[in-house]
Amino acid sequence: MKIRAAKIEDNAGLATVQIESYCTTYAHIFPKEYLDHFTHEEQSQDWRDLISANQTDVLLVAVIEDEVIGYALGRALPKEVEGFDSELMSLHVRHSCHRQNVGRGLVREIAKELKRQGCASLILWVLEENSLARGFYEHLGGVQLGKKEAEFGEHIKLFEVGYGWKAIADLI
Repeated sequence: MKIRAAKIEDNAGLATVQIESYCTTYAHIFPKEYLDHFTHEEQSQDWRDLISANQTDVLLVAVIEDEVIGYALGRALPKEVEGFDSELMSLHVRHSCHRQNVGRGLVREIAKELKRQGCASLILWVLEENSLARGFYEHLGGVQLGKKEAEFGEHIKLFEVGYGWKAIADLI
């Protein structure tokens, strides 16, 4: 496995991982109708747009023989949020690659890049009902910070739990 910066050519692989992850991880959380609205074509274009935009987000992919098996998206925050100066926005790994250190490697590399950009701490938000991800972040030493309500679409309101690392170096 290799972890590297995402390239525009990764857009279809990113979409595949995202949709697969949503449909397996969130199947017991979101209604089927909500999950069904994610199309490969639309998500692939969204990733193409994100990668081609001139921005400071950090988007890394985990690949095996040029096949995307996971990704992480992080960013330095323009102002501190609850005492944290960077955020892990998204982390998804193909279900068949769980428990193979793909997620851990992606988090470590995101932390390295954000630290290189001058960030000292990291926060993330995860769905309260996503016990697998919550256990993963707790295993990585994340401290639970609280929870907030989040809206998905027009009619779905769920709670997210925040986890944080005051020293981003602890993830490296």
